Amino acid sequence: KSAPSPALTVGANSTYTLTVTNNGTGNSTAATIRDSIPAGLDLISATGTNWTCTPSSGNDPVGTINCAFSGGTITAGGGTSTISVVVKPKQGTAGNSVTNSASVDGGGGTNPPTPGPGCTPASSCAQAGPDTIASGVNLAIAKAAPSPALTVGANSTYTITVTNSGTGNATAAIVLEAIPAGL
Repeated sequence: KSAPSPALTVGANSTYTLTVTNNGTGNSTAATIRDSIPAGLDLISATGTNWTCTPSSGNDPVGTINCAFSGGTITAGGGTSTISVVVKPKQGTAGNSVTNSASVDGGGGTNPPTPGPGCTPASSCAQAGPDTIASGVNLAIAKAAPSPALTVGANSTYTITVTNSGTGNATAAIVLEAIPAGL
């Protein structure tokens, strides 16, 4: 199981890659993976060649995806097959730390162990993380010239605009404005 790529950022898609490796002496034509989606992440998709993936429970607080391999072969002696699991961190999750866990039925069957810290045997279990979710906030500031132009004794207005071109909502920002002497 790979770390998410790109790194987890609120409102942006990230992909975990699960790789099943057949270290046995016989080819495998069946496998089942169970992947736990951490709280605060929305499942966007789970796909792979010859894999059929379906959520077995909701995605929040913690959901599980079951993926079944059929119609292909994972060759003996180190053959691999991969699944891409795309997630998107929800608004309000910036700063949270998440660990994504997965498991595979090591015998090629349909009953993988429960993923997570107590998962056994270790060869059937993998996890990525902990990973901290970035805010996705990208603020910029612009200041327009005074309108009307500065004239002694007359009022003028400067317009300051703050924009967020990021994927996460900005819930707080502070703008500091230095007023020149004489105004």
